[in-house]
Amino acid sequence: MNMNFNNVNIQPIRIEDIELMRKWRNNENDKGVFFNNKYITKEEQENWYEKYKNNINDKMFMIYYDEIPVGTIALYNIDFENNIAEFGRLLIGNTIFRGKNIAFRATKLLCEYGFSKLNLNKIILEVYKKNINAFNLYKKIGFKVVKEKTINNKQVFLMELNKNKIWFSKQLNNMYLAAFYIN
Repeated sequence: MNMNFNNVNIQPIRIEDIELMRKWRNNENDKGVFFNNKYITKEEQENWYEKYKNNINDKMFMIYYDEIPVGTIALYNIDFENNIAEFGRLLIGNTIFRGKNIAFRATKLLCEYGFSKLNLNKIILEVYKKNINAFNLYKKIGFKVVKEKTINNKQVFLMELNKNKIWFSKQLNNMYLAAFYIN
């Protein structure tokens, strides 16, 4: 499975990816945006991957730009009975690719995958209120704030994106077309 939007594609993670992912997650400049921001050892990463492989409720992807791995993104805690999932683990770890709209395109791809392939009706996420870049990205995608709460003594927005409010798209001759509608 390979999903592509303007030189950005996402592909399921593989064992070969986990050391690069660990390096990105352990970057001191990025740890503060994750709710779990402790240092990850190689053994912990390997153990996590072994559990991840067998978890049907967790879909994690590498983000590629022109075939270069640049980050990660995921849908997890997928509830197939209620057709809802949590969005997260978004990180453009290869810092030279930040600010190039890659996270936006990868997020669109993943939400489309969730709605069209996993048949989700709702995607939720939590984001630190101070993480303005991520918050603005999610708003641009169409996520709405539904609640504010405190986690780790920090203000957090709970946001959601509903399938019935947004989403139909397809790839046509390398041109991305999207139709948005409001019920």
